[in-house]
Amino acid sequence: MRARHHDRWFPLTVAEQHSRFVSDVPDGHPPVLTPQFDQWASEWLATDPVSGGGSTPSVRTPSGPRADMLAAWSGDPPYEPGLIEAPTCIVRGEWDSMCTDEDARGLFAAITSSPLRQDVKISEGGHLMHLESGRRALYRAAAGFLLV
Repeated sequence: MRARHHDRWFPLTVAEQHSRFVSDVPDGHPPVLTPQFDQWASEWLATDPVSGGGSTPSVRTPSGPRADMLAAWSGDPPYEPGLIEAPTCIVRGEWDSMCTDEDARGLFAAITSSPLRQDVKISEGGHLMHLESGRRALYRAAAGFLLV
């Protein structure tokens, strides 16, 4: 049976994205989301040619990655970490609720065929560090690993 369009994607609004971006920041801590969020949001909406077609602008977001995450969280990842032979760096934020310390430890331990593995936890970072004030720490971690 062919999947209906709403089985393959789901709408995601700017407000939902904003909530996602700020939800990991502890209460009382200054915001870490960059002031460029509004510009990013406008450009993000423009990636979907029909984003403005509804009463609330949204982007059609593929359901596949969400299904893969749910499968991984249930102990059935869509790939076999032990078969990864490439150098691998896990970079995550201290406040990241999507990739916890336990998640990272489990993945790191399961990547047994890689000649070089690294697990980097960036302080005061959430899951979406590329849009946070501390994003340069993310860039340094990635560049440092790639230049090894």
